[in-house]
Amino acid sequence: MDGEKVIAKFASQHTGVTVGPYSTSTGFIAVYIRCVGKGKIDIEIPGSAGYALECSPNDSDQGIRNTSQIQTPKSFTVKVQSTNLWSIAITEIEKPKIDINSTPSTSAPSA
Repeated sequence: MDGEKVIAKFASQHTGVTVGPYSTSTGFIAVYIRCVGKGKIDIEIPGSAGYALECSPNDSDQGIRNTSQIQTPKSFTVKVQSTNLWSIAITEIEKPKIDINSTPSTSAPSA
């Protein structure tokens, strides 16, 4: 999260919530997600992105980072659904150097 502006943090949660509205001046955010236990965690940014991730049975797992372009940067919410122990942090980031909405190439680079 170095150099990223923290928008919101939620730690040690056990229920589903909708948080926000938030805004971003860059139009891009990172969502850091950590979920411990059996099952999954669902993250939705209505109109922009969604993630369904398996929780880790290992409580020392550091979690993951996902980036998203926000389609309505002046006002967005984040919905979290899980009954496992979870934490998230939402940060504002600069526009990624690659297009995060592009389809990865399946061809090997030329030598």
